[in-house]
Amino acid sequence: MKKNLVFLAGLLIVGWLLAGENLLVNSGFENSSATVVGNWRQYTYGTKGGWFTVVNDRNQAHSGNICLKLETEGKGYIGVMQAVGQAWAQGVWPGRRYLVGGYARGKDATFEIAFHLYGEKLNLPKGFKNRYSFPVTEEWQRYGVIFTMPEGVVWANVNFDLKGGQRGPLVI
Repeated sequence: MKKNLVFLAGLLIVGWLLAGENLLVNSGFENSSATVVGNWRQYTYGTKGGWFTVVNDRNQAHSGNICLKLETEGKGYIGVMQAVGQAWAQGVWPGRRYLVGGYARGKDATFEIAFHLYGEKLNLPKGFKNRYSFPVTEEWQRYGVIFTMPEGVVWANVNFDLKGGQRGPLVI
């Protein structure tokens, strides 16, 4: 059992090292004001309300000074989204591998990383997975996925969400 855990840990570390380029801008949320998160769009889906709190406190943030706190009344999704590229300006490249993730903590919360992919000749492989869920703990931990862009993708939206149906808080 111990050998298997050591092997899996080694595999994960090698994966992080070989992953590829950073896909996101302002991934640490440092380019933010008291209410606006720079380079990210805030959204709710299927919820009557939710609370985005930009926390400017180095004692609460994982690194730097800023973190985001996401909460809902227990229905729908709440999160932040970043567009990478546009229909007229390719921002992602099929076949390239990207490491997408971040640090999160919370209580009774699941951190979700989702990809919404676009392109005229988009060809998703059978069984393609575009949403990854990570139950979080109350301590900061790193969560992420190594993601290979499928054929035909020209641009993408990357979402960091509090899983639907959960109140949170989720701190990212």
